[in-house]
Amino acid sequence: MDIRGKLAKHRDRVSLYFGLLLSAVFGFIFIYVARSPMIPNIWQEIVRDLGIAFLSASVLGITIHGWLESTVVRDVFRAAIGHVLPPELRDEVHWISSFKCIITRCVCDVSIEDIGDGIVKLTQEVDTEMKNITTKSQIVKRLFTKDEWGTCMESQILDYEYKIGDRETVKFSGAPERRKDKTVQIHMDNVSLPAGEIIRTFARGVEYRRNNDRFFDEWIYPVVRPELNIRSIPESIEYFAEFSHDPPISVIQNGRRHILEGTLMPHQKMGLRWFPKDS
Repeated sequence: MDIRGKLAKHRDRVSLYFGLLLSAVFGFIFIYVARSPMIPNIWQEIVRDLGIAFLSASVLGITIHGWLESTVVRDVFRAAIGHVLPPELRDEVHWISSFKCIITRCVCDVSIEDIGDGIVKLTQEVDTEMKNITTKSQIVKRLFTKDEWGTCMESQILDYEYKIGDRETVKFSGAPERRKDKTVQIHMDNVSLPAGEIIRTFARGVEYRRNNDRFFDEWIYPVVRPELNIRSIPESIEYFAEFSHDPPISVIQNGRRHILEGTLMPHQKMGLRWFPKDS
């Protein structure tokens, strides 16, 4: 996005801060003019106080506007929605209103290959876009984990990269860490996601599981309309998609593409269950 596009996107905010900057300039001018010996004492005080008022307003507007705006919106939402709900559910409203980021796009591609001896190779690719929905920057973790499942083959992380807005893509390089809890993991430095910006992440990994098993993923942020695509699976295996949510699921492309027509909340799961067909 070019500079003109960014200005158009944040037009209201730019206008606000430009007005506050003008107010600060007028404040300095009035305070400076008030020191002139050509102005009577009483007018010096009036002009000086007027300058202080302009300067104070601009400083307060610049420093607390973002915080005040988000706080008022959140408190009004909690009061309005929480008022009509039973007390047992009001904490959940507070939890929902505290979300800082939302995953607006999530596509998970899964391929399963039967390698014999009751073992399958599961290759997963995940492509997500997450937006900061607050008025200030948020710290985002950069973490990707695959599990070991007690087979003779080791799980692998093949790719991991992310990109914030128009910045350059950042790729993981080096060897993933194999941990004592039987997982393989990469953990990059946390990043700061500016207000209103989007971070796009791509990850690819491999796990080795039984031919009668299930796979699932979960996120710590809400996920809007997640997609689960089965790219390939042996004819000898039955399967079905699983979502920890009630909204309808659109199934297209001959049953290979599953789209949840709703939003997964944090720690709700999306996955796949498979098992051998009857002989």
